[in-house]
Amino acid sequence: MNFPSDLCSKIVFGLFFSAMVSNHVLAQLTLNSTDDEIISLTFNNKIDNAIELCKKQSELNPNTLKYKFLCTNAKTLDIGNKIREQRGMNRDSLRNLYFGELVEFCETSIDGVEEENLSLDERFFYAGILGYKARAYGSQGSWWSAFSTGLSARSRMEDIIEQNPNFYDAYLLLGMMDYYSDRLSGVMGFIAGMLGLSGDRDKGIEYMNLAFEKGTIVKSQALILMIELYGMLEGNEEESLKFVEIYTNKYPEHERYQNWKFQLYLRRFMMSKADEMKSLLKDDFFDEYALANYYFHKGDLGKSREYFELMIQNKEAYWSGAIENANYNLALSYFLEGNLKRYKEYLPKLDENNRERIEIETSTEASAKDLFETMVLIGKTDNFSDEVIRTINQKIEKAKGNEAVEKLLLYKASYLYKTAKYNEALVEFSRLRDSEIESIKSETYHYLIDIYLKMEQKKQQVEALVEEIDDFDNDRLVFRSMDLEKKYGI
Repeated sequence: MNFPSDLCSKIVFGLFFSAMVSNHVLAQLTLNSTDDEIISLTFNNKIDNAIELCKKQSELNPNTLKYKFLCTNAKTLDIGNKIREQRGMNRDSLRNLYFGELVEFCETSIDGVEEENLSLDERFFYAGILGYKARAYGSQGSWWSAFSTGLSARSRMEDIIEQNPNFYDAYLLLGMMDYYSDRLSGVMGFIAGMLGLSGDRDKGIEYMNLAFEKGTIVKSQALILMIELYGMLEGNEEESLKFVEIYTNKYPEHERYQNWKFQLYLRRFMMSKADEMKSLLKDDFFDEYALANYYFHKGDLGKSREYFELMIQNKEAYWSGAIENANYNLALSYFLEGNLKRYKEYLPKLDENNRERIEIETSTEASAKDLFETMVLIGKTDNFSDEVIRTINQKIEKAKGNEAVEKLLLYKASYLYKTAKYNEALVEFSRLRDSEIESIKSETYHYLIDIYLKMEQKKQQVEALVEEIDDFDNDRLVFRSMDLEKKYGI
C-alpha cells in the first residue's frame, strides 16, 4: 500500500489540523445527546448532516461557541474530502476557494467575542477556531498568517493548561505543533524560525498520547492524527494499524479509514483479517484499489486485473502512486500468465523505479512465479510452520540472481516477524542490510527498528543501525529511529 507523502502538505495538516480539537466531550464540558449525534455524524463521514445540525444548534444556543466549533471541525474535514476527490488542474484553485471560505467562517464565528468574559471552556473553543483559521491560511500558502495565527491559538491553549493542567484536550494542539515544527524546512522553516516557533518530536508525541488517553473532546481527532502521522510520516505501520482499528470500531461507517485498515492488513500479510473484513462489508464499501490488492494477495490474478483496470479508467479518483502500482501489477499479472504482449504494453507506463522493480521480479518466469506464490503463501498462513520455511528455502536455493534471492529472503523474514519469531527474523533481516535495492533496504530498516524496540539489543548494535539509517537519508526512517535513540540513550 502506498500513501501520499507530500511532506509539506502533511506538515500543514498536522500543524494546524491539530487545532481541530472538537471531537468528544471534555471532563469540564457537558455534552448532550445532540452534541454526541453531531460528533458521530462527523466522524462517520456524514458531514452534511453534521453541519446542518450544528447550524440549527447555533441558532438555538447563540451564547456558546461550541456549535461554531463543531461546525468548523466538520467543514474542515469536508474540505479534506473534497480536495482528495478532486484531481487535475482545478485542485489548487478549489483548495484556495474552500479554505478562503473557511477563513471567513472562522472570522465570523469569533467576530465581536470578548475573550476576557469567556469561561475556560469557551476560551478553549475560541482557541480551537483560531487553529482552524491557521490551518486554512497554511493550506492557501499564506505562511506568515498561518504561523502567526497558529501561535496565537497555541498561546491560548497554554494559558488554559496553566489554569488547569488537567485540561488534557488542550495538549493535542501543543503536541502537534511540537511534532510538526520539528519537521519544518524551506520557506516554512524560515518563517517559523522568524516567529520563534521550534519543535520537539518526542514531546509532541508524548502530548498527543496524553490527549488521546485522557482527553475527551479531542479523542476522535487524536485518532485521525495518530493514524496518519504514524502511517504517512513515521512509516510505523503497526502503530497506525492500532489506531485505525480503534477508530473503525468506534466509527464503522467511515469508508476511508476502513479502506486504510484493509490495505494495512494486506501490507502486513494479515489475510485472515482482510478476509474477515471482506465477509462483513459489502464490496461497494471498498475502493477499487483495495479490492484489486486484495485479490492480488489472494492469488486471483484475473479478478485483481478487473479492479486495477477499473482504477485506470477512473484514474482521476486516485493519487499518482496508486495508478503507478496499478500499472505495475497489471504488467506483472500478464507476465505471470505468460501474456508477454500485454506485459510489454504496460512497461512504458512505469516510472524508472517500477521498471527496476519489475525487472527484478521478472528476471525469469520461474523467479516471478516463486515470488508471487511466496507472497500468497505467507499471507494465508497465520501461524508459524516449518513447512512454509522449507518451501521458501527451496525457492531461495533455486532462485537465479541476487535480486530474486533478496526478495524471497524479505518474504521469509516478514513471515517470521508476522509469526512472532523475532530472533529468527532478526537474522534474516540482517542479511538484507547491504542490499543495493532501495525498496528492500527500506523495508528491512523498518522491520529492524521494530525488532530492536521489541527485543533488547546491545547498544553498539543499535548505534550502528541508527548510523546506517542516517546515511540512507530517508525522512520516515530517520524520525522513526529516534525511538531507538530514546530507548537506548544514544
